[in-house]
Amino acid sequence: MMVCMWTVFFSLLTCLVKYSFSGRSVIVPTKYGDVLGYATDLSRIFYGIPFAQPPLGPLRWNLPAPISRWAPATINATEIPPACPQPACDIHDILCPKTTSEDCLYLNIFTPLQNNSSLLPVMIFIPGGNFQFLDASLVIYEADRFVNTTNVVCIFIQYRLGVLGFLATGTGPNDFKGNYGILDQRLAIAWIKSNIDAFGGDPNQ
Repeated sequence: MMVCMWTVFFSLLTCLVKYSFSGRSVIVPTKYGDVLGYATDLSRIFYGIPFAQPPLGPLRWNLPAPISRWAPATINATEIPPACPQPACDIHDILCPKTTSEDCLYLNIFTPLQNNSSLLPVMIFIPGGNFQFLDASLVIYEADRFVNTTNVVCIFIQYRLGVLGFLATGTGPNDFKGNYGILDQRLAIAWIKSNIDAFGGDPNQ
């Protein structure tokens, strides 16, 4: 009975919440360069803003490296980024990422369409999943209606999962130390602190 109830719930949620990639273009200047997003009838949305270098090669199982300034280029933040690698999904499709990649250290930002105050409170959401599953772009995390009704700026961040995010082999200078996923989260929060005012968010709230 419980499985059936969850299936019905997620099916209804899928009908109520939908991805929308068409809308009015919005460009926000940040300290790193311009970010191109789009506006719906309810909010402004920015998908896949990088906050760290891709954790590949020598950066795999290593501290996250801050993203470099991308100006004069403009980041296209209108497409959902890939999720971080994770075990095969055997639950409801609504909780399964469409694509995965080790290049996955991105964040999504939702802001109210109309902002009548100087800076708005900021809510950062870190997806759960036992440090093994989920990502920032699942349909259940679409926050356009939420930010429109609560007048906050909402950010969803991604971090390395499973063995890529938490493998530890020892404490020697050449050993894997682990907790890279947690360090990804810290770097994402630092990026938000430095740049969220450009999106109408208060870095101190």
